[in-house]
Amino acid sequence: MRKLRLFFLPCVIGLVFVTVFLRVGGADAAASSACHWHVVSSPNPSRQGFNSLNGVAAISANNIWAVGASSSTGQAIIEHWNGIRWNLVSNPVSGSSLNSVAAIAANNIWAVGDHSGQTLVEHWNGTRWSIVSSPNAPGRDVLTGVAATSSNDIWAVGNVVSNTGRTLIEHWNGTRWSIVPSPNVGSNFNTLNGVTAISTTNAWAIGYVVNTRSNSAQPLVEHWNGTRWRTVSTPSIASASLFGITAISARDVWSVGTSFTHSATNSQPLIEHWNGTSWRLVPGPTPQLSGLRSVSAVSPGNIWAVGSFNSSSGGSLTLVEHWNGTTWATVTSPSPTSYSYLNGVVAVSASHIWAVGVASDGNGSGKTLIETGC
Repeated sequence: MRKLRLFFLPCVIGLVFVTVFLRVGGADAAASSACHWHVVSSPNPSRQGFNSLNGVAAISANNIWAVGASSSTGQAIIEHWNGIRWNLVSNPVSGSSLNSVAAIAANNIWAVGDHSGQTLVEHWNGTRWSIVSSPNAPGRDVLTGVAATSSNDIWAVGNVVSNTGRTLIEHWNGTRWSIVPSPNVGSNFNTLNGVTAISTTNAWAIGYVVNTRSNSAQPLVEHWNGTRWRTVSTPSIASASLFGITAISARDVWSVGTSFTHSATNSQPLIEHWNGTSWRLVPGPTPQLSGLRSVSAVSPGNIWAVGSFNSSSGGSLTLVEHWNGTTWATVTSPSPTSYSYLNGVVAVSASHIWAVGVASDGNGSGKTLIETGC
């Protein structure tokens, strides 16, 4: 099966992963009355296999793109919302997976992932998707996140795996993609999962680094100052990983993920905020066995994050959390199956929030999942 961006987190050396979830209840659910979420029908390349959507981006309420992968076809999934329905769009390469998508204009959309162990970059010109040549470092390369400030300033991040994992950052200058040097923490496994760009001299990338001795993960945050990428310190946590990031301004950046408080199977959402000077932990709903995958902002007082949580029956359900400018709270969201995950979210406006993921039967079969709220 192709590498699908579900809710997987590093817990031991060698990238052994554990699926983690959260049980939601009590006062946290009170926020559900503020916004109604419902499932929107979405197509699948095949009735068989595992179909997952990993990222979503929007131009407007009637022009939204989602990307992912299908194990049944061995091909990336690309879907488009035209204001009425979601439709499958032809993808130019087989044996591929798309992990993230960024929208600049209706005729300028970028998606990144991997193809047979090499970086994959695709571009939409308003008529069709095509492959754009992208560089690779020695090893197995994958791109997991993409963000843009303009047609001439686009960043993509991920990792390259050889003897261990190293960060991978690439930049599009309007003509070509090139690898930009990025820091790593020691000889440990380093990877970047998400990126956001504020200006040509201000971009952030987030991920994690797995300590090969302690078998624990620590958040990895890197910043671009217009000249070079450098690591930025984050709050000390026993073990944690960051997966999603969004920027409202240079002094207002949010990142989300999962923290392991006591053991690899005891987790809760991790939320961090950059205030222009330092990163700090922000409290939110904290039941055990949980995690967040993606975050998107409408405004400083209207931010959405999504992931998944464990159910009392032992499955997993979708998780949506909302920031109202003061506190984070859980918002009720539908779960079509007993194993439902949300991997990506985009806030188009205060009245149009979209999230994508997968609804699985827990036995290797999964259907694309798209939800909208407010």
